[in-house]
Formats: sequence, structure tokens, C-alpha cells
Amino acid sequence: MFRSSLDSREGLLFIERRASRLNTTIHMLFMFIPIGVVWLDGHGRVVDTCLARPWHILYTPRGSAQYVLETTPAILQRVTLGDELEWIKVDEPINRR
Repeated sequence: MFRSSLDSREGLLFIERRASRLNTTIHMLFMFIPIGVVWLDGHGRVVDTCLARPWHILYTPRGSAQYVLETTPAILQRVTLGDELEWIKVDEPINRR
């Protein structure tokens, strides 16, 4: 929230205890930039995506999700429904400006 920009290497991953549509609903209040949102099930499979626009009240995934990835809108050109994403541990921290 309150960000005016987002680096292409930045994002947030929200993890819920179990898959749900309600618990993975997001809002864009106090957001000043659009973000790409990817909802994933417990196996890392993409169940929905959207371009979330600033100050929009609610975005709810079409299907139950356990993970919500919020990052730059460019992610929406790289993933489609049904894709499976995998988390890779990075030993080196990303340099911040």
C-alpha cells in the first residue's frame, strides 16, 4: 500500500491455511499503481489472474485458492490458467536500491 512504483523483482506472496475464495479476496484501497495478481491452488496451479486497478474495492478469484501472488502487471503475460508455478529458494538476497 501507498507505493508509487514496484520493481520487476518485487512482489508479495500470501499463503492461506486452506484453499478458499473468500480468504483470498483482495482489495486495492490505498494502492496507487496497478498490480498483476495470480491466485494458485495448494499445488501451485494457477486458478485465476487479474490486473488489479488502484482503489478497486474487491477482486475475488474464480476458484478456490491457497496462494495469492501480487507483483507487477508483467506477470500476466507470463502465466495462464492451469500453469503450475514452483517456488525456488534463492540463497542470495535481492539487492535493493
